[in-house]
Amino acid sequence: MKFLKFLFSIFIFILFALNLTISIFTFFDSKFLTDFVASFLKGILGGAYFLIIYSKYLVVTGFWSILINSFFFIVSFIFMARAYKEMVGRGKIPHEEEASIIDYALKTGKNIKKAIKIAKKMGDIESLGFLYLLKGDKLKAFYYLKNLDLEDFGNKRDFLKVFELYKTFIIPFVESWKKKSSFKKFVWRLFNFSSPNPEYLDSELLRDGIYRNAFYYYLEKKKFYKALEVVKEYGDVSLANVLIGAVEEERKRIRNEYDATGKFFINGELESVEFNPADLYKLLEVLYDITGDREKKSEILLKQKKIEEAAKELLKDGKYRRCAEVYFSFDKYERALEVIDNIEDEEKKIEELLLKLKILIKLGLSKKAIRFFKKFEDIFYDSQDFNILMEVGKLCSELKLGDEAIKFLKKAEEIDPIKFSRNDGALILGELMEEKSAFEGIEKNLEVYSETNPKFFIEEEVNNLSITDSTEEDLELFDSSYVISGRYELIEELGRGGAGVVYLARDRVLDRKVAIKELKKISEVKDDERIKEFFREARLLAKLNHPNIVQVYDILKDERTYKDRSGDKKTIEKYYIVMELVEGMSLESIINEMAPMKPENAIPIILKVLDGLYFAHRKDVVHMDIKPANILITYDDKIPKITDFGIAKAMFSLFNPDDKFRGTPKYVSPEVILGKTVDERADIYSLGVTFFEMLTGEIPYDKNVSSVKEFIQKKINSKPYKLSKFVSGVDEELERIVLKSLAHDPDDRYSSAISMKRDLEKYLKSKK
Repeated sequence: MKFLKFLFSIFIFILFALNLTISIFTFFDSKFLTDFVASFLKGILGGAYFLIIYSKYLVVTGFWSILINSFFFIVSFIFMARAYKEMVGRGKIPHEEEASIIDYALKTGKNIKKAIKIAKKMGDIESLGFLYLLKGDKLKAFYYLKNLDLEDFGNKRDFLKVFELYKTFIIPFVESWKKKSSFKKFVWRLFNFSSPNPEYLDSELLRDGIYRNAFYYYLEKKKFYKALEVVKEYGDVSLANVLIGAVEEERKRIRNEYDATGKFFINGELESVEFNPADLYKLLEVLYDITGDREKKSEILLKQKKIEEAAKELLKDGKYRRCAEVYFSFDKYERALEVIDNIEDEEKKIEELLLKLKILIKLGLSKKAIRFFKKFEDIFYDSQDFNILMEVGKLCSELKLGDEAIKFLKKAEEIDPIKFSRNDGALILGELMEEKSAFEGIEKNLEVYSETNPKFFIEEEVNNLSITDSTEEDLELFDSSYVISGRYELIEELGRGGAGVVYLARDRVLDRKVAIKELKKISEVKDDERIKEFFREARLLAKLNHPNIVQVYDILKDERTYKDRSGDKKTIEKYYIVMELVEGMSLESIINEMAPMKPENAIPIILKVLDGLYFAHRKDVVHMDIKPANILITYDDKIPKITDFGIAKAMFSLFNPDDKFRGTPKYVSPEVILGKTVDERADIYSLGVTFFEMLTGEIPYDKNVSSVKEFIQKKINSKPYKLSKFVSGVDEELERIVLKSLAHDPDDRYSSAISMKRDLEKYLKSKK
């Protein structure tokens, strides 16, 4: 077939070559044709007529006949050459070379027409579309690319070109096409007959496919902001929900990797995408706006500490209880009460009634809380929900409604005994049932006090009555010739009280000055085993070496002989504690002279005391009697030092082995008074009272009492005062720190000295 085509091309070529030759000769000699051909056509009448007519035609056309025949000659030559190449196999482009031509055209923008032909021949729709795009024919480009799915693209990123083409050209073009008149549409089609019909591009199905492909591409690449743009443009809530799931999953993954490594990673590489972890919350805010899920949006806002914004979203959605819970969880009790009161009491569900009861208690409105509880007591009690009964029981305990607390706790125990036990229900119930007897024993406990607290009193005068317990006057005179244990020379007396005398002495062995405190009442103990145990415990606890703790060097016993009034010699045992000599004054004296102190002067002292407490607490040593009198400030360096550390516990164990009450009533924590389990948080409370006194010159409790017992009872039954009661312009954050240290419930207090220190340091830093 190819050979025949070649032979035919030769025939055509020869024919037009002869034609061209004849036309040239005829142009110069009109008789040439007849003379030249007559010999071949003699006797053929028709041939003669043809020659006559043709010769006349050539003469008339003249130069034009040469041009026309030249054109056909060239065309026939090209036709013959192509037929020859096709016959011998030349000019056929291998498949690999065709692909390289397409690639070359796509990269350089050259040979596009040739590449388009090859792409059509190969059926390469993707390449064909992008070649038309390079050519500038956007309609044809989109026509070929529109039906390709994301997975059909060799490089998925190329799909973005289709997406951008659709947004920036096709959509505006289609909108413009719709506005054209029928005549203009006809004219456009007439001059663009090879272009696709624009009406076929106005399809909701097509739009859905384009936008969804773009969305899932961005989602796969974790380009969440880009995916969000697609969601906004397309307006599909289902895609918004898909994106929410992806963002939440990514947020959890980043959080887990950060917890494990301390760095934010993406797919094993350091964070390099367009968002940072904090921005994911902002993304979720916008997405929940799109889906209309206000409650979820409020939860995201809460994670960013945007309390008011979260509450506003919940209120818009009518979620009053959840809004009140939010305010409650962030200690905004007044706002929580305002919100919960938007629901009438009669319409409140039991969970909302319980929340209001908790809010009233947190606000210190005990009387109002009790009235509210009494009003709905039957509703609470009729509940069969273990958690509600348990919580109401605890709240009744806080309100000092002992009988009611016991009633609710017992019902909770009946509903789920195992859960009751796991939630320390038995322990709480037992404490409640013993509480009355504990209160009756308060007065007895107050009578037993340790050597480390010679001034067991509340200094305020109430109705001309000074609340103080009696102290025994020490009539023994100072004897400078006396050497304790043959080692410590007494220099002078530094002070005395009901517990004993403090001396300035010189250590002969180490040649240094020390302070020696006589532990007077130990000699009254007749049980040798208890005294030995005291020495073992005291020496162990006294080995605390810290810049903010007064160093205890030794605890010793010394026998002393003296003459009584009748002249008879008597030998008595004396007990002493040898301590670091601190040249300074007590914090108690500073408070008396300077209170109320400015926060910038008081806080540095408290920070150093917290350092000392943290060190001791890590050694499992609780002071049990933190107060201004037991904090000394050096004259030169103004360094606070805690005294009597490690001795208090041993002294209490010696004198009061059965009762748990320890410390000065003015500073002691509620759990200590009630004989509950005590840990380092008791020291935090005592320091909180000290801090309050430094800032205000007052104690955080009512002074209107007539006895120590009444003071104790008021203290454990009422919330501490705020700083603002005594000092104006108190910073809200400082108020929060002090009140947290004074929380009645140890679980609401600072869990450690270091946590309170961090808050104070942040506060100081914020004020610079």
